This record gives sequence, C-alpha cells and structure tokens, in this order.
Amino acid sequence: MRAFELKLSQGAKPGKGGILPGSKVTAEIAAIRGIPEGEDAISPNRHQEISNPDELLDVIERVRRITGKPVGMKTVIGSEIYPQQLVAAILRRGVVSAPDFITLDGGEGGSGAAPQALADHVGLSLSESLPLLVDVLYQAGSAGADSDHRLGQAGDLRPGRLGALCRCRFCRQCAGVSILTGLHPVAAVSSE
Repeated sequence: MRAFELKLSQGAKPGKGGILPGSKVTAEIAAIRGIPEGEDAISPNRHQEISNPDELLDVIERVRRITGKPVGMKTVIGSEIYPQQLVAAILRRGVVSAPDFITLDGGEGGSGAAPQALADHVGLSLSESLPLLVDVLYQAGSAGADSDHRLGQAGDLRPGRLGALCRCRFCRQCAGVSILTGLHPVAAVSSE
C-alpha cells in the first residue's frame, strides 16, 4: 500500500452514503468489510469523527502517524467556502497538518447510482471546481509557481486537460476506462 485516501464525497452522490447491492457482496468483499455475504452493504454518508476542517486534519495526521504513508482526501466541492475553511485551518495549524494530496471529483458523477436530484443540483462540475480550488490555494500561498500541486481529479478526460493547465501533478480518469472495458456501473445500476 502506497497511500491512504479519505473519501469524503464523490460526484455521483455528494452528501449521500453508498449502497453496494448484495449481488456484488462476494465472499472476499464480505470478509474484508466484516459483513454478511450477499447482503446489501450500506455505507454512511460521512465519517462520524469528521464534522469540520480541524477534525479532518486530526484524522489525516493520525492516519499518517500510524501508517507512515501519505494521506489524502477525495471530495466534491459546492462552493469556495469549504476549501477556504480547510486552507485557513491548515495555515493556522501548520502545513504539516495538510493532506498529502487532494482528489477532486466533479458533481457530474458517473456511477449511475446517484439520485437524480443530487446528480443535477449538488456539487460543482470539474470545470468550475478545479479552477476554484486552485485559486483558493494560490490565494493562501500554498500553490506558488515553484510548488507541485498535490491535487488530482477524478472524472472525464476533457476536464483532465483543465487539470493539466492548472498544473495538477496527475489527473485520474475513472468512468471512461470502465466504459471501455465494459465494467461501467451504469450498466448495473441506474437512477431510473
């Protein structure tokens, strides 16, 4: 294992937990998660120990200290407010408390499991949220011209070009690969 990523939200269903249908809960998944095989796995919509930026940074520091590995976070943002609060907490506590990387997902989603109201109205698209996050980092002085952005993005390759323009270290493309391999979850799960 090279790193840990705390999943705060994803584009398909920001603010809503996950449901893995029982038909996909194999013996291996059941053993790893400690749940009964073949039964729906319901994931909560939040980490109970994280309700504000300081608590998030506490968890990041704890996981990093225990594992000795880089720790990042995956999130969807709906405005500049949370990124500004997070950066303010990092500046107050010191950059050592910062996540090692941020994976930014767009509100567009892609799993097909999102309730339509969430897919249509919650979370900014990558084309809106990536420049917004980069602006917040620049304003805080944490993304200067000589720094490497520890910022990734999940989503479509077209916004990936935007990520390159914003000097992301990497862009990760998720849904398109699973479409090409025939493993895209929309084939199995639909919001209709």
